[in-house]
Amino acid sequence: MVQLQARTILTTLLTASVVTNYWSARPRVGKILKFMALVEAESAQDIALETEEYDEKKSNFDFSKEDVTIIITTNLIPTSPGIMVVNETIRSLPKFLHGLSETAPLIIAVDGLDKKTRMRESNADERYTQYVKNLRQEFHRPYETVLPQTERINLIGNLQEAIAQVQTEFVYIIQHDMPFLKDVNHTALIKTFREHPDTIKMVRFNYIRRHADKFNNCDEKEINFEANGIQLTKHHVWSDK
Repeated sequence: MVQLQARTILTTLLTASVVTNYWSARPRVGKILKFMALVEAESAQDIALETEEYDEKKSNFDFSKEDVTIIITTNLIPTSPGIMVVNETIRSLPKFLHGLSETAPLIIAVDGLDKKTRMRESNADERYTQYVKNLRQEFHRPYETVLPQTERINLIGNLQEAIAQVQTEFVYIIQHDMPFLKDVNHTALIKTFREHPDTIKMVRFNYIRRHADKFNNCDEKEINFEANGIQLTKHHVWSDK
């Protein structure tokens, strides 16, 4: 979770490899190229329509009642256009994040395809287009949106596009294949952020057991900060894992 006190904060975090004072909480080429150009044009139109739809959603949804936005980063994977992987992750949120609003804004940021992927897999664009359609059919409520890209912009670019849409004070950044497996007191976490704004800027939820080293400086046995029943260990690197 990140507190967005200023838009420049997360941009700085995303472009830096090391930062301080983070915390961790336990057919053929010719045909392919023509098809690529056609699909890119159609994708651009789809994104424009999606942006208009998202703006309309925002005008009808009261973001002032929400404290956090959930950003799920995703891309084309072997199981696409099926959405079972990202669906499992999203379903884990209300189960394990206690106190999370039922209408917490959800942004699914879908990274696009690069030329290598299109050359390697002739039906990549078809699978990608269907993947986006499947996501939109499943996540279509006023507080849910799917933001696809016409080309590959990688994790940082994908996150920046999503962050530009956020209107809440806090944001969860979650990869599509990393569901929550343990209980987290979301309410207490928000309270701790607000009570200690100069100390806590980001909280990571480790997906593996980590040990202290010169890069992570994180050992689950080492507690550096405790408040509202939340125990945190200091970290020195940014990560979306």
